[in-house]
Amino acid sequence: KDDQAIFAQTDPRWGRHRIGNSTLTLSGWGCTITATCRVLFQLTAKAITPPEMEERLGFTSEGKVLWGTFSGVGLKAIRGYGKPKEFKKGMLIELNYNPRHWVAFEEMKGGNAIRVMDPLKAEIVTKLISDVSGYTLIEAIEQPISEPTEFQKEAIEAMGWVKEHGISNGERPRDFVTREELWINDMRLAKKIIEWTNNK
Repeated sequence: KDDQAIFAQTDPRWGRHRIGNSTLTLSGWGCTITATCRVLFQLTAKAITPPEMEERLGFTSEGKVLWGTFSGVGLKAIRGYGKPKEFKKGMLIELNYNPRHWVAFEEMKGGNAIRVMDPLKAEIVTKLISDVSGYTLIEAIEQPISEPTEFQKEAIEAMGWVKEHGISNGERPRDFVTREELWINDMRLAKKIIEWTNNK
């Protein structure tokens, strides 16, 4: 159904999910990731949640998405600047807000406005074309979304635990987490990374 894959980045089920190795969360800075979920559905009819999208993309240490990693979800991203000559379904639109905000294009609304899926509200809303400051054209490629292996699932679980408890990001862990638990899970994650490296 066309109303699928309309997610809110602030959804309590994943709002606190960390972006890459940064201290940023989906709730505060996950508009690009969440809008990409909508674009993926528009182009391929595949629906995945924002945290599932985050786990398949790559990011800088500051939590900015690496456009070249979109192949992990069967997409190709072509970064554009300014207003596109033609708005297309499956396009990420950057709005000239402070901070910048990414939405998914839906349809034209007259000559000076567009309808977009706003991940902050999980709604289809109308925005002025004058508010558009940039765009990224997304195309589907001949590469299906791969299901994570058992090893990748374990590594994701370990890294999720690390993110959840504020390890290696300068934040104080939750009070109920003991020093032994932190050490055990840090060692678990390190072991997974070593195994993955040795298997490459």
